[in-house]
Amino acid sequence: MKKGLSPRTAFPFRLMAVVCLCAIARPACAQINVETAVNLGRSSLYYEDYVTAIQHFNDVLLVRPRKAEVYYYRGYAKYALEDYDGAENDCSKAISLNPFRIEFQQLRGLCRINRKDYRGAIDDYSHVLRQMPDEQNSRYNRALCHMELKDYGAAREDLNYTLQRWPQWGRAYLVSAQLSLEEADTLAAIAWADTLLAKHPHDRDALSLRGRLSLWQADDRKADSLLSAAIACGGRTADNHIARAQARHAMNRYNDALEDYDAAIQLVPEHFVAHYNRGLLRALIGADNLAIEDFDFILKLEPDNTLALYNRALLHEQTGHFAAAESDFTALIQLYPTFYAGYAARARCRRRQGKTALALQDETVARRADLDIAFGTTRRQPIKQVRRRSEHELDHYQELVEAETDTTRFFISEVAGHIQNRTVEQTLLPPFDNGDVQRLLAELPDDAAARARLRYNSGCMHADIGLTDSAIADFTEAIRLWPRLGQAYYNRALLHIREGRRTEATSDLSRAGELGIYQAYNILKQIRE
Repeated sequence: MKKGLSPRTAFPFRLMAVVCLCAIARPACAQINVETAVNLGRSSLYYEDYVTAIQHFNDVLLVRPRKAEVYYYRGYAKYALEDYDGAENDCSKAISLNPFRIEFQQLRGLCRINRKDYRGAIDDYSHVLRQMPDEQNSRYNRALCHMELKDYGAAREDLNYTLQRWPQWGRAYLVSAQLSLEEADTLAAIAWADTLLAKHPHDRDALSLRGRLSLWQADDRKADSLLSAAIACGGRTADNHIARAQARHAMNRYNDALEDYDAAIQLVPEHFVAHYNRGLLRALIGADNLAIEDFDFILKLEPDNTLALYNRALLHEQTGHFAAAESDFTALIQLYPTFYAGYAARARCRRRQGKTALALQDETVARRADLDIAFGTTRRQPIKQVRRRSEHELDHYQELVEAETDTTRFFISEVAGHIQNRTVEQTLLPPFDNGDVQRLLAELPDDAAARARLRYNSGCMHADIGLTDSAIADFTEAIRLWPRLGQAYYNRALLHIREGRRTEATSDLSRAGELGIYQAYNILKQIRE
């Protein structure tokens, strides 16, 4: 999802002249030209240099802590860096200083959406719409928030208003179709998709949705045609290729279906459904060893996936890898002791390896089970659901797995820019030079910054020897002594991550980034992924 503010509400980056990056004279008293610093920050935002922008806005807020617009600008930069907590805090500060600027509410709404605070986002968008009922993005985003909360009536009300006001806007038709699906009204979803295609015949998202609906109706030929058109119009996604592969598989066009699965895996190398279904199709056409490779891949992702294990066991037996097949059947029997077909299959594999006594034990279990069932003394227990992402049971191991229904909401957000994607090693920042700290304390015993650094160094020492609680306490005290010590926030965040305290880590990383420890934004992105 591309991130950004609506062109109508974003500050006029494109209209402003490029600010000359001249040096700002800063005398010893740390005075700055506030307007120049703001313009430099805005210029950095324009060039998508969000880290530098934050630095400039920090400078301004140190001397002008009540400039609402600067909090908004800094929140914008944090949002682009995916620091949604920090961005929301800045927006809230801007709103408290100036509650009449609707762009502050809009940006906070986006922050809350990314934090899954949909009720909070609805409050923000409702505030905007009371001032500007025709603010398109806010009304659309509010409809999606209502959908997330399953308030379908409110969502439909916003969507109907949107379609009456902007009847050519395709995204609203797609969301209306999705809403109908969530209300279990497939015919209405088809009608919405057909209406959009009548207006925009080459809308790739509409073609894709209509193709999926045709697939669910078992109209495989139409599904193939629509999905092919969607892919040709630029919708070359893994999900489109998988859906078309399923349609082609149903029409016995196996080679074409394999090409689609290959394309999906090229786009998303770890796509579970593509690997699983390709494995089934390869087994169907006799490419057993290639099929085994796909099921090997699945079992690396989900070692307890019984469907894949059963398929691989049968393929190992079929290709003469009897020891591997025996191992797979043993794993299945351990999971499901009443899976009597597994005993019979393992017996076959054991006989081929000369393990006659063990094979006889398995055959005895299987025959007794058959006799019990024949004489009605026991019932075969049903195999429970065994795969997280499907409703297939072990008895249906040869059926294709369907891709999960896409419930992603495409919230309108045009914040553009290069998010920090660089991988950062999660190692603690080093301590300050202890000699320098001690000399400073000798000269200024009450210097809070020096005492904070000394306590920070103690935290680094405790962390090095594994005393995490003591280290966190040290970093916390260092922050109390000197709230602008970014290194203490950063190191405390990494310790919180190690302890599984993600909320606390996110808050500390946001503050560390704001204070100049800019690799904190990379860590924020990593822990979200």
